[in-house]
Amino acid sequence: MFVRISDLQIRDFAFHLEIKPGALALPGDPFAQEEPVRADGVVHYRVATREILVRGSLSTIVSYPCDRCLEAIRRPLQLAFNLAYLPEDASPTEDEREVGAGEIDLAFYQDDGLNLADVLREQILLDLPMRRVCEPACGRNPLPAQGEVAESRDPRWNALAGYRPKPDPTQD
Repeated sequence: MFVRISDLQIRDFAFHLEIKPGALALPGDPFAQEEPVRADGVVHYRVATREILVRGSLSTIVSYPCDRCLEAIRRPLQLAFNLAYLPEDASPTEDEREVGAGEIDLAFYQDDGLNLADVLREQILLDLPMRRVCEPACGRNPLPAQGEVAESRDPRWNALAGYRPKPDPTQD
C-alpha cells in the first residue's frame, strides 16, 4: 500500500492492514511467513521538515530452521515501531559519518511517498535473530556421525562410499 505525500498533506493516514502469507517476500529459503501480518498505525507528514512519521505495531508468526539442528522454529512477532523518513535529497552527501542515537530510526523515502508493505517487511527482518537456534543449549548435529549412514542419504552416493584417493608420489 503506497501512501502519497499529497494525501498526507490533507490529513494523517490511519492504517489497519492484513497481509497474506508470502506477500511480503521475506528473503528466500530459510524464512516463511506462517500467518498474516496484522498491522495498525498512523502515518503523519510534517510539511516544515518534509518528514514522514510512521507509528504503529504489527504481529505475525515467522518460521525458519535452527542453524544447529535444522529443526523448524516458529517465532511469534509482536513489534511496535516509531519511524521517521526524510526525502532522499536530504540525505548527507558525506561518504562516511557517525550515526547518532536519534538517527537510528531514521530512513529516507524516494519520490512522492512511502510503501507501507516495505516498512513492515523491514521491521520484521530487523527483528529476526542473526544466529537462529531453537534453544540456547542446542548442540544437536543434523549430520550423521562418521561411519554412520544417514537414512535419507541419496543412494547414488553409495558408489563413492569406499573411495580413497591414491597418494601422489611426487609430494612428500
